[in-house]
Amino acid sequence: VAFLLLIVGGGITYRSSAEFVRSAQSVARTQEIRTRLGQLYAAVSDAESAARTYVLIGTPRYRDDHARFARASQDHAQAASGLITDPALQRSMERSNALVARRLSALEQVLATHDDQGREAARARVATEEGTRIMDALRALTLQMDDAEAALLVQRQAHANRDRLNALVF
Repeated sequence: VAFLLLIVGGGITYRSSAEFVRSAQSVARTQEIRTRLGQLYAAVSDAESAARTYVLIGTPRYRDDHARFARASQDHAQAASGLITDPALQRSMERSNALVARRLSALEQVLATHDDQGREAARARVATEEGTRIMDALRALTLQMDDAEAALLVQRQAHANRDRLNALVF
C-alpha cells in the first residue's frame, strides 16, 4: 500500500510539475512575441529613418543602414510569425508582413529614385505620404496585436500561477 501511494503521489507531482512547465513556456512565448512585434516595428521605423536621412544628405552609410534595418525587419517578421499559433493573430501577422513588405518596397523605390533621378525627385516621392499611411497602418496593427498578446499574457500568467501552486502542493 505504501509503495502504491508513493507511485501515485509521484505521478501526481510529475503531472503538476509538467503542467507548470508548459504554462511557464506559454508565458515566455507570449512575452517573446510581444518583444518581436516591438522589434519588428522598430526595425521598419529605423529603415525608414535611414532611407530618409540618405535622401536628405546623400551619405552612403545611411543607405547601408537602411539595408541592414530592412533585413532585420524581415528577420523579426519571420521570427514573430513562427511563434504565433493563434489563428486570428496569424492572420494579423500576415497583414503585418504585407505592410512591412509594402513599406520596405516603397523605401527601395525612394532610394532608387534618389540614385537615378536625384534628391528632389526622391523628396517628391516621399512627399506623397504613402509611406506615412503604411506606417500608420502598421503601427495600429502592431498595437492591436500587442494588446491581444497582453490579454493572453494575463490569462497565461494566472494559469501558470495556478499550476505553480498545484506543483507546490503536490
